[in-house]
Amino acid sequence: MAVNHSGIDTNYLNLGSTETLPATEPGSFQFISASTYSLIADWTASDPAGDTYTLQLSTANDFTGTIHSSQTAALSAERDGLSVNTTYYGRVRADINSGVSPWSNPTITTATLADIPDHAATTWTAVNVTSLTVTWTEGTNPPSVTWYVIEISTANDFTGGDDKSTETYGLNGVFTGLIPDTTYYAQVKAVSHSGVHTNYQNLGSTMTLLPLAPTSLQFTNANTDDLTATWSEPNSSGDTYDLQLSTASDFTGTLHSSNTVLLTAPRDGLAVNTTYYGRVRSNLMGVFGDWSAPTLSTATLAVIPDHAATTWTAVYVTSLTVSWTEGTNPPSVTWYVIEISTANDFTGGDDKSTETYGMNGGFTGLMPDTTYYAQVKAVNHSGIDTNYLNLGSTKTLAGGLPLNLTFIGVSTDTVTAAWDAPAGGADSYELEISTHSDFSSATTSSSTVLTTATIGNLLVNT
Repeated sequence: MAVNHSGIDTNYLNLGSTETLPATEPGSFQFISASTYSLIADWTASDPAGDTYTLQLSTANDFTGTIHSSQTAALSAERDGLSVNTTYYGRVRADINSGVSPWSNPTITTATLADIPDHAATTWTAVNVTSLTVTWTEGTNPPSVTWYVIEISTANDFTGGDDKSTETYGLNGVFTGLIPDTTYYAQVKAVSHSGVHTNYQNLGSTMTLLPLAPTSLQFTNANTDDLTATWSEPNSSGDTYDLQLSTASDFTGTLHSSNTVLLTAPRDGLAVNTTYYGRVRSNLMGVFGDWSAPTLSTATLAVIPDHAATTWTAVYVTSLTVSWTEGTNPPSVTWYVIEISTANDFTGGDDKSTETYGMNGGFTGLMPDTTYYAQVKAVNHSGIDTNYLNLGSTKTLAGGLPLNLTFIGVSTDTVTAAWDAPAGGADSYELEISTHSDFSSATTSSSTVLTTATIGNLLVNT
């Protein structure tokens, strides 16, 4: 409208309309700091500068998730009350004279920090010979989505020679290939979604177990100077195995050892017919395990006895003594079985045997004037026989004659005689009387076990 010099207005002339320019969005939006529960962002001013600015954070990139907002007149803002180790998407806009600028673009993302993991009720949930499992809790970290780094070490400052690490979204770490009977220290840290690590949580230490003892130890073969043993491997197989033999059950006696990568081992150079006690242990990564139990025993074999300089050291009418030498068998502790027989194949009708730790066997009650064959074998401490040694044969002496036959009583029809027993004695005696000196005519006889006998019904005065 126009106004004249007297101040009188004209009507308005309608000039149409136009629109002011929009403010530009804030620029250079960025997150400049993060903690477990808060984030700080800054930006540059919009054009024109806003009266205030609204910072908006969301757990969804389209901002449909949980929304956290903060309004400020400054060019930075902190938003707390957030969740631990959670990814947030951020944007900012300017507020100008009741109007708003567009949201900053592009959307920026970051994550709050993870929290240090916490101790579990049981840290070492499995400890074995070469493996262990270490456990922790998430603390305030969100479950199943927080990344953990776990380290174990043989040194408490984690500079050991067998340090290992593993990573997981779970709450335990499994380690294998460890050194037996060794102390291991553990520590764990969490990593946020942005790759920022927490400090380590010290989880203490434990010790792996000794290598397990082999099982089922048994002797599978024996000879006169060697033994062979086998065993079953333990759950944690050894790199090598030590077989140890001793002449004493407490292994204070003579020791013989054998090292092998197998599950069997021979050991030679042993003494003949000697009891040996055996045990075996595994060697894993240079660490020796426990000895197998119970201790097992067996004996090397005996050897066949040998001939003595004189085999038949005493031969009588009804008895004899046969001798031999031990050969290489240990004296006084080797058991011998001696047999004599009237047949050279030892199937006679008067076979006898005896057993002894000595070097001779005596036999009585034999038949006079009879050939006897002899053989001897040795038996080891485990009851295993050698073959027989043939000792040849001898003959018992013939029975001796009764001595000093005398008539000690005569009647009209009887005669009584007496005599002395022969050397070696007799089972019974036969007294004969004849009317002829060559005993060619009919005779009368009497059998008795005594050294006197009476014969009756004789002719008078004959």
